[in-house]
Amino acid sequence: MNKRLSIILTLAICLVVGFSIALLRDDPLVQAKAQQSDALKGKGQASAFDRINDKASSARRGGLAEMRELTNAVVDPYVGSNPIVNAGGTLDDVKERVARAEFAYRQGHNDGVSEDKVIRVVNGLGKKFNAPEYAKTDLAEVRTHRMALLAVTPQLTTINHQPTGKGQAGISSNMSPIEAVNVTMSLVYQKVFNEEYQKDAGEREVQRRSNRSRAGALAALAATHSNAPSERTVEMLKVARRGSLPLLLPGRAKSFALRTLDILGIPAIKENK
Repeated sequence: MNKRLSIILTLAICLVVGFSIALLRDDPLVQAKAQQSDALKGKGQASAFDRINDKASSARRGGLAEMRELTNAVVDPYVGSNPIVNAGGTLDDVKERVARAEFAYRQGHNDGVSEDKVIRVVNGLGKKFNAPEYAKTDLAEVRTHRMALLAVTPQLTTINHQPTGKGQAGISSNMSPIEAVNVTMSLVYQKVFNEEYQKDAGEREVQRRSNRSRAGALAALAATHSNAPSERTVEMLKVARRGSLPLLLPGRAKSFALRTLDILGIPAIKENK
């Protein structure tokens, strides 16, 4: 086997799929930028957002098939075609569960996913992996991140069309299942690779005071790619690699993935009796 073969275990997918993807090469930290999916770089990033937006628009009046296409559009940019992340059918099971949950949600059969559940998943994973404080998130950061995503994937954002106390409609505090998955994966991706998101509670508050605009949120999202990985990115990759290895044991990844979906509030598939 080629000694430079990559085993991809990135923290971003760990939240939803049950895997943490870190590049395990001869010198993984020097090559930290290489594990970023091509679909999330430059023009590819824009096309990935465009595809998500297009599929989200089509799914508004679609059935389960359209929900599956939307789920693929959201998840695939983070996992690519690497077969390791689908060991034991994990990825297929996760995608089907998310697609069915989205379909049921749009038919009014289940509730949305609150922003608090995204926080619980992100912070719970950070605690489990013994990640630094700057890996944690809070309600304000989740909402700011959703504002940034609204600018690039507006068709996926759950909007409350009823006027608020201020007389205006806005982003709903509850998300559809697939939006919750997208927010969770993309937020963790930013936590791993984007210095603008690698802030502890005090640093986040300072950042918020100096940057309260939607344009500022989008600028933070766009700051993902730098010339070299920061010290905090290097540390997050170490955390991802260390915490991911146990998930390679048979059945562990799938169990972890399904438990994570439970915490996020994605309903399990009900078996027909």
